[in-house]
Amino acid sequence: MDSLPQFDQFKVHCDPHTAGLRWEKWIIRFERLMEAINVVSQTADSADQKTATDKRRLALLLHYAGTEVEDVFDTLPGVQDDKTTYSKAKPLFQAYFQPKKNVELEIQTRTWRKHGRFCNKTPSTRNKV
Repeated sequence: MDSLPQFDQFKVHCDPHTAGLRWEKWIIRFERLMEAINVVSQTADSADQKTATDKRRLALLLHYAGTEVEDVFDTLPGVQDDKTTYSKAKPLFQAYFQPKKNVELEIQTRTWRKHGRFCNKTPSTRNKV
């Protein structure tokens, strides 16, 4: 391969509220790129070739994703062995970028829905079930 094709970096901090969705879209595009430049671990003949290809995919991921993602990668939890290949690092990234949920708010919202108590009701119908 003479040179690597151009590919947009992933901006971690541009909008933290949409990071999970943006990451999912970015990783799908990245995997398409890996197919296009023929860096696919399933085509390798031996286990050593598959591991080498998987390590190469991780290196390409970190290169294309940019320094912000590389900084995240350096701080991801897990043993160092869990972060040596693409197939092991990808779930760690997915867990990191998934939107964090406020469990207490989710419980309260479900309770309000169950009892029909939302602010969009008029005061006269708010407490009627």
